Amino acid sequence: KLWAAHGNPRAAHLCYLAAGLGPHVPPPRGGSSRMAVIGADHIKNPRTFMRDPEAMQLTEAFEYAHRRRAVGAEYASFQVAKFVYACLLMDLGFKHAAAAYLEAIMGEVKKTQPILEQQRRQKG
Repeated sequence: KLWAAHGNPRAAHLCYLAAGLGPHVPPPRGGSSRMAVIGADHIKNPRTFMRDPEAMQLTEAFEYAHRRRAVGAEYASFQVAKFVYACLLMDLGFKHAAAAYLEAIMGEVKKTQPILEQQRRQKG
């Protein structure tokens, strides 16, 4: 209700995090999520929410902390947001930071590719 009644996604996201719910980027066609990137309003700004540097940094901090606690934790859905953020960094002239993001994304995709292939075979 914080989000709907007061237009405050940050307060709502804090409540979601306290309840143990992490960010999940919704699929581009359909689907939904309570929190895609911490602090950004993905419902009101579906095309630009991933270009909010502060929200991306908050989500990165969450992901880092969660990975430290749960070794092997995966955030496949967050890789899309990271790619958009890497593009923003590149646009702003932060080429080395953008390249680091792209390397991290490639590493995650390589880790999840066998899982995705197995899921595809099971459905097909």
